[in-house]
Amino acid sequence: MSATTADHLQSDSVRRALDYYFNPAPETSPGLEDMQLVVARDDLPAQAADEQAAWLLRCASSTAYEAAQNARDRTRDQILMVMHLVNLARAMCDHSHNRTKREEEAQLPG
Repeated sequence: MSATTADHLQSDSVRRALDYYFNPAPETSPGLEDMQLVVARDDLPAQAADEQAAWLLRCASSTAYEAAQNARDRTRDQILMVMHLVNLARAMCDHSHNRTKREEEAQLPG
């Protein structure tokens, strides 16, 4: 490649043209706020939100378990994986809730 060809490929206009065709800008997606169908109340205490999230995750886990009982092969494996992920999320919520409770109890005078 000659020096002039290399210089030409380094120009901003060539780079913009190549980017336009080979590196298109990603399509914009709606923000998270636009996608939320359910929004918690502003005055909802964190502890109540944690408890509600844990309860919802227990319900999701139970529903996945029941669905897996009637499924077979790959579908059953996928449902059980969803159940596992839900149980992991529930464990994180329970851990956060228990930690918050211990911290609050440690701050009480006594």
